[in-house]
Amino acid sequence: MKLIVIGAGQSAYDENVLDVISDAKKRNDTEKLKDLQIISTDRILKYVLEHDIIPEYTCIQENLYPHLRFGKKDYLKEFFDHDIVRKYAKQIKIYYSQQLRWYRTKLLKEMGFEMTLFNRHGCGGNLKPVIVTCGHCSMACVEIGRYILKADMIAVIGMDMDLTKSWKLYEKTTIADNMLQNTIRRTATSFVDTGKSLYNLTRKGRFHCRGVEETNIDEFLKM
Repeated sequence: MKLIVIGAGQSAYDENVLDVISDAKKRNDTEKLKDLQIISTDRILKYVLEHDIIPEYTCIQENLYPHLRFGKKDYLKEFFDHDIVRKYAKQIKIYYSQQLRWYRTKLLKEMGFEMTLFNRHGCGGNLKPVIVTCGHCSMACVEIGRYILKADMIAVIGMDMDLTKSWKLYEKTTIADNMLQNTIRRTATSFVDTGKSLYNLTRKGRFHCRGVEETNIDEFLKM
């Protein structure tokens, strides 16, 4: 199985990768779509659905609760409280960490999502495997793909690790820098452990390191 992880970095909006996937789905291009599954981060789910792409999975690694530092927005409502998300909820499984409180989980179940708990590193619990998120949802998706879904090949879109789009929330670059370095280290460790690279389908951002191969959507779909 091939898995594409769709993150919310600027490249997911600026480059045409989603359009290529959407076009293949509209044409029912079985050759390109063979054995392909998609997992999106929670933040970009609505945008992905608006491109006529229904991901098999999405991921929540936080409680998404209003936070003073981020303007007291309720991100659960911002990411999921939309007609188009409700329309396709029953077709999407949410992997969520124990950070998401039970009463928040209940709201998503009522929308129709299938909910599956994963054990986020550092948060306790006996569920295996332990998923190392490096503090952000894109890496949680990658790790779920590798260690839960057992994908043979994983490609990432919009995993830019810079200060655009979702990352512009971080007032201090040190937070983003720490997440980047943790992600680079985890990517290298995973590459050594599995012998499998990640494929980066977009050029923007700072996620270019050992264990990451750069290619494009057309080449990845041919693999």
